[in-house]
Amino acid sequence: MEVINQCRVDFNYKLSPPGPIICNTIFSNVVKTVIIEKLVVAVKKVDKPAACIFDILTYTVCLKNKCMYYASNIFFQDIVPSGVKFICGSVKVNWIKNKKADPNKGFYLGTLKPFSKCFISFKVVVLPLTLDLILKNRAFITYDYVYNLEKPPIRVTIKTNTTCTSIKNTLFKQINVSNKFKIQNPCICNKDLIKISTKVNIIKTKIVDTPTGISEEGNYLTGSKILIIGSVKYNITYIDKEFSRVCCEKFVKGFSTSIVIPKVICHSAQPEFNIIEESKLTTPLKDKRFEVDTTLLIFLI
Repeated sequence: MEVINQCRVDFNYKLSPPGPIICNTIFSNVVKTVIIEKLVVAVKKVDKPAACIFDILTYTVCLKNKCMYYASNIFFQDIVPSGVKFICGSVKVNWIKNKKADPNKGFYLGTLKPFSKCFISFKVVVLPLTLDLILKNRAFITYDYVYNLEKPPIRVTIKTNTTCTSIKNTLFKQINVSNKFKIQNPCICNKDLIKISTKVNIIKTKIVDTPTGISEEGNYLTGSKILIIGSVKYNITYIDKEFSRVCCEKFVKGFSTSIVIPKVICHSAQPEFNIIEESKLTTPLKDKRFEVDTTLLIFLI
């Protein structure tokens, strides 16, 4: 709809005091204002309000034509936020795949019939180093708006609501590695120990398929786990009083654990790990033996 406005001024005047009264009218310039009605509304949703790295998010946008006229030449664009990557071939229009469409570049949807809906969905994967962030995203829809049948349409752009997803690091596991040792020198007792140092190595990792659902411990199972096989190298330093010297003995013990991971990580490069040794405790035992408890925090990076 177009609103046209013009100002009119009527006035009287005389050319001379004894002369007749002259009536006149002048008009201002014409001001035209196009009133854009909300013919098309758009609502956007995300399937996960919280996610972790390598998770897959599905964005869905619903377009609705609320009027009795056709909305034509519709163009859809959704620039994904930094921290995620669009998964090629994941775009669906009315649940039909469109492998060539890319929301970052945008694509045309054609014409939306009166009082009809159109659904657009696509998927993104959360990239590493996106921790403790909130992903905010919205889509833009442009279409032809006919405000006067005798004039060409104008292009109107509308925005969807903003979706938010918080990214947390849940790809980690805390384990306790406990091993018992006995120093070979029979003259050494536990009080002669000076230092026990540890070094953790990841020997092998393997991704295995698991059932989906909820485990007996209440953990969410995604269908994939990564099996981690590692070793802990112990350097035990002690004083040999008999020969007045400092000695060192080395032991190597193995361990294994697993971390539940998103399914998409199976198709990415081999994951890397960051290991933090949170604490270490030495407990004396009988027969000149002792036990070393090491708490490890394993992060998937």
